[in-house]
Amino acid sequence: MTTVPGSPPKPRPSAERLVHPSIESRIVPRFRRSRSRSLSIRVPLVALAIGAVSCAPSTRDGEEPPRIAADSAAVAARPPLIAKVEHFYATAPDAERLFAFFRDTLGLAAVWPYRDYGGFASGAVSLGNVAFEFATWKPEDGATLPTRFDGIAFEPVGNTDAALAALARRGVAHSAPDSSTSVGAGGRTVGWVNTNLRGLIPPAEGVFLCDYVERARIAQGRAAASAALDGANGGPLGVQSLQEIVVGVADMDAALEQWRKLIDAPAQESDGVFSFGAGPRVRLVRSAAPGIHHILIRVRSLDTARAFLAGRGLLATGGQGVAVAPTAIGGLDVRLTER
Repeated sequence: MTTVPGSPPKPRPSAERLVHPSIESRIVPRFRRSRSRSLSIRVPLVALAIGAVSCAPSTRDGEEPPRIAADSAAVAARPPLIAKVEHFYATAPDAERLFAFFRDTLGLAAVWPYRDYGGFASGAVSLGNVAFEFATWKPEDGATLPTRFDGIAFEPVGNTDAALAALARRGVAHSAPDSSTSVGAGGRTVGWVNTNLRGLIPPAEGVFLCDYVERARIAQGRAAASAALDGANGGPLGVQSLQEIVVGVADMDAALEQWRKLIDAPAQESDGVFSFGAGPRVRLVRSAAPGIHHILIRVRSLDTARAFLAGRGLLATGGQGVAVAPTAIGGLDVRLTER
């Protein structure tokens, strides 16, 4: 399958290796992996100031208090914090096999090739409107890395400084931003800045902001991969785009409160479904097992996709509609739709 440029930046000769944004900042809090200070720099945190809210004056029945009306108007008028789902990823002990399966068997264009980055390895394929990454590393505690959907990377509308200020205004808990850099003949270059967001998929920290410094170059790479997929008619499944990332939450009310702090633009949310232009939606559903539950891929024809999967013994039989057999992809739940 075609491999196209765009992400992640490749290590330069005689230079420090770059660490890919979707993984580097996830490994440290979850597995407490030590790392070289030369691989990261810290971006100063924006000061957080929270103003007191006064009681609204009494009003007649049916009237909205002036302060609430003003706050509602301010929320509707201000620009959104989140531009889109930049990429998402799954972890697995056999991530390279999964990457090869989606690239070769399912015919998806590679966004970046699978390779070892030192502390971890990863590769990604295009689903048309988003990159899907497969990654692996060795947990320090000796445990076996589970196969699961593990993270969502949001691209902020502005840069990291603007995003931090917006997070502070919204009261969204987050980590200190973490920058990955490379050092070459031209000196130290920042590739991206990650900021982990707390409390959106508890108990894990699977949601974060990913601020690529060279966004135009990254966007070109994503577009090239999407064009390659389209040129191949979406591969044997006829993939057009990723329609939804479905996130299970134990307490819907509490989850909505947290997600609406992050994504409060009225046009971006409806009944627990968060939308971002042409990119995939994020849908919250009640689940006893919090985390990314499944993904829903839009295809040209369900009949064609079903016939392809059935002919290769890859069609799921669990009653979830047309889906890739979980036994072939480490238990991941990948469903298809043509709507």
